[in-house]
Amino acid sequence: MILAILFSIIVILLLFKIDSVNIQKLKIDYKRQFFIIVSIITLAMLILVIATPDTSQVGRLPAINEWLANLLSGKFPYNTPANPSSFPMMFIIALPFYLIGELGFMEVLGFVIFAIIVFYYSITMKDIVMRLFLLLTLPMFYYEILVRSELFFNVVLVILAVLFTKKYLLQNKINLPFILTAILYGLLLSTRLIAGIVIAIFILYFFRSNYRQMIIFSAICILSFIATIVPFIIWDTQYFLHKGPFSVQSLYLPKIVILLAPLVIIFFVKYLRNIRDVFFYIGAVLFVLVAISFSLHCINYGFYESIFERSSYFDIGYFIFPIPFFIFSINSKLEVN
Repeated sequence: MILAILFSIIVILLLFKIDSVNIQKLKIDYKRQFFIIVSIITLAMLILVIATPDTSQVGRLPAINEWLANLLSGKFPYNTPANPSSFPMMFIIALPFYLIGELGFMEVLGFVIFAIIVFYYSITMKDIVMRLFLLLTLPMFYYEILVRSELFFNVVLVILAVLFTKKYLLQNKINLPFILTAILYGLLLSTRLIAGIVIAIFILYFFRSNYRQMIIFSAICILSFIATIVPFIIWDTQYFLHKGPFSVQSLYLPKIVILLAPLVIIFFVKYLRNIRDVFFYIGAVLFVLVAISFSLHCINYGFYESIFERSSYFDIGYFIFPIPFFIFSINSKLEVN
């Protein structure tokens, strides 16, 4: 929260000083100012991660540690007390951070990537400041850092892939970049199922006029995803299917919601006019799904127990999923770039 207060002061000062300066015409001083602000915040986050031990009851950190420890020792990685819920690629991405001994750096890197995207896709300096302000004044963001979560980093990677696709991929041409991008989406899908919602909505929007390309892209994406989980299915079929990521992640929502959600998502995609609509829609869908899961959890266990009791808590960190999408749905250069 100290970081949030300090940044809020900086924001107020900048808003008085900067009056809708166009990014394309920024003087080097403003770019340097942005770099300095982001560097200071990043350094503060690194200090926060290093100086603060993880004492939370959130299970994502031990899940990653145990999964990777098992894998590196030749044991089936999903067979751990922490019940890892992510798909294999999330752990592979986390491996470098595990090897250096601090998984908390993932969220810090996620912020750096987020800040760079904000800078590139904002129209004015005030837009940049306000976007960073919206993120850095959320206690939930610091919660994610303190518990060494990877959720924000995961979401930012998906956003980066979506923006890259929109800018560089041709909708009506099947070539090597098309295939490689589809494979990349399959790898991102192999982080957690929530990424699949983002990918599905974007693919439906991006290829809305090219159904053939949509089908081919989706098929390659799914095959890429399957390729990442097949080794683990072969390794221990029973455990993976009954106690693996599919089983764990399906517990978050009732089966009726899981079945109806794709139909509702597909129905409303046709009303999306531009990429900003897409980002807002993704944010809304993710928020509603997390809110439903949280509400049902509170009904079953009680509000206090869902927040504070270790035996029945709900990980409120999941509410970080929609935040970046809402932030990028605000007036930006998304339609231009």
